[in-house]
Amino acid sequence: MADRVTVRVSGDKELARKFKALPASVARANLLTATVAGARVMQNGIKNQVPVRRGQLRDSIDIDPTLVTKSRVAINIGPEMKMGFYGRFLELGHAIVQSKFAGFRTTRSGRIRAAKERRVVGHVAAQPFMRPGFDQSVGPAIDAIMDRARRNIERVAKS
Repeated sequence: MADRVTVRVSGDKELARKFKALPASVARANLLTATVAGARVMQNGIKNQVPVRRGQLRDSIDIDPTLVTKSRVAINIGPEMKMGFYGRFLELGHAIVQSKFAGFRTTRSGRIRAAKERRVVGHVAAQPFMRPGFDQSVGPAIDAIMDRARRNIERVAKS
């Protein structure tokens, strides 16, 4: 989950030219609303992929704009911080580790601590939801961004 996925929408030269002609504040606001429209499509696609009994994880899938300039918007889509830790184990799978007391040991600082013996006793299979949700919704999300951007520019051009 530490990997980043970048989606770059290019093409439609007329649309890009109209965006560049807008004042910075208008361009920033319109680009943000267009990108958030696409992010909502992707958010719903990811939520639909969360396994059935994981309602709290599903509800924590959030949209967080992190960068907004005249020509760039970065948005993080994924579980909120408290559920992100859990979501990573669900997405990637994990080992089941059993630990038991194995005596005492001395740390480098001279403290005495309980030593634990750990061993892997099983594995939990991955139940990916982020990647499949992204893969199924990337096309519709790009379409939503382009549609909203086009409508925003037409609205601004008429006024």
